Amino acid sequence: MRKFNLAPHMEPNERNKIRNHSGIRRPSLQPVPENKIFNNTSKLTRSVQTDLLSSTPLPENLHILPTSRCPETGLALSSRNAYLSESERKVAPVLHRALVAAKEAWRSGASGASMIEAAENVVKAEGERIAAAGEDVSLKLDYFEVFDRDSFAPVRGQAAEDKLVVAGAVWVGKTRLIDNILLGWEADPVDE
Repeated sequence: MRKFNLAPHMEPNERNKIRNHSGIRRPSLQPVPENKIFNNTSKLTRSVQTDLLSSTPLPENLHILPTSRCPETGLALSSRNAYLSESERKVAPVLHRALVAAKEAWRSGASGASMIEAAENVVKAEGERIAAAGEDVSLKLDYFEVFDRDSFAPVRGQAAEDKLVVAGAVWVGKTRLIDNILLGWEADPVDE
């Protein structure tokens, strides 16, 4: 394998500091995007990156935007949806319905464990409906979790903080769908 020196004018230890968010080296003169934009489904990833990069301040041009959704079903618009068959696409909105059920439980003062149970019950009911109808779609619960917005510590009891994230994942066929809903706060819009 042939190696290229992307920044010959720099000392080797300085070249190693030139990395993008995925840890891949980049040339020192590579243009950097004006804004870095993530939807709130990426919030967990951002939290991990924040922890890993705590010695390096995050750029001020990092924006977390609301998740884009199908207006009819609430399904998060994702490239993963392309892997869904027509019958699987009809089942996929169960993830959003489950998260909405957790949100409704939160509004009624439920604990974190009760919010998770409410979400799981929606997926379980959809699985029973699929089986009773004899549909050829597999639905498997991966997880639901309630997190504190800032620390991402799991919340099982009553939430001391009113700003939470409910996240979940389900398998519809061979496609793993992930989503989350923000409770008590909203993603910040980009100021222009």
